[in-house]
Amino acid sequence: MSEMEGQETKYPPFLAYINSTNTLSFRPVDKWTQGHTYFFQIVIKERNSVSVLYKYYCTVKIEGDPYFKNETTPWVNVLYSVDWISDDSHGSMKFSEPVNMDYLRQNDNFYKMFDIYYQDINYRTNKENWKLRNFVVDEWGWQGDEMTINFTMTWDKPYMLGLLLKKSDKLFIDQNKNFTIDKEKFFKNTTKYGDDRDNDTYGNATIHRLWTNSSSRRIEMQFDYRNPNMKLYRRVAYNMYWVMIALILTQFLLLLWRGVGLLPVWILIEYL
Repeated sequence: MSEMEGQETKYPPFLAYINSTNTLSFRPVDKWTQGHTYFFQIVIKERNSVSVLYKYYCTVKIEGDPYFKNETTPWVNVLYSVDWISDDSHGSMKFSEPVNMDYLRQNDNFYKMFDIYYQDINYRTNKENWKLRNFVVDEWGWQGDEMTINFTMTWDKPYMLGLLLKKSDKLFIDQNKNFTIDKEKFFKNTTKYGDDRDNDTYGNATIHRLWTNSSSRRIEMQFDYRNPNMKLYRRVAYNMYWVMIALILTQFLLLLWRGVGLLPVWILIEYL
């Protein structure tokens, strides 16, 4: 027995030859052969000759309605996004599927997998991607969801960010294409897909892929008092508050002592 010329892909996989009885055995065992037609040939040779042979072409048709396998890979696209950025330099990113946070934590894989930078409002002219002074992950998988990463950022000049409404400073988290993700360790068996409708199976880690290339979020006005300059400005504002109170009280007492009226005090308060 052999494949028929021109029909090599339609050779019956369930065909076997039993030597002891010199018979052909047809045993289709799965639904994928149902409703399909298969071809093969039987070759009979002369016992003492290598050139004299006879070919008999055979056709096998399996009854029933045909089933067709979906040969395309049912990819599970895992997305991520920068969820929010607060005014005190905290933020969060979230994956669309649970991932292995231990893998991200180990060997600085998170920082190898992603490029993190920001662009200021002058990006159109300077074309600069500015690096953060520091980016620290505070929580890997917030409340055990294995999807959310909370982080804290440190800027060089936080007081220069988020000052305009019509133009935005933006934080970017890009996928590093030069880093090869270990799918078996990073992805989890998640998201039901319809390729095997009978079993309703889950997609395994090998068919997952990180599908987002870049995610960004507007940076609002920052009040990060870890920064020395902002800490100084806050201290100056705090002290000036008491200076102004002392000035008003002093003027009030002097005017009351001189008996010339309190109009200057009210004018000062109004202008404040």
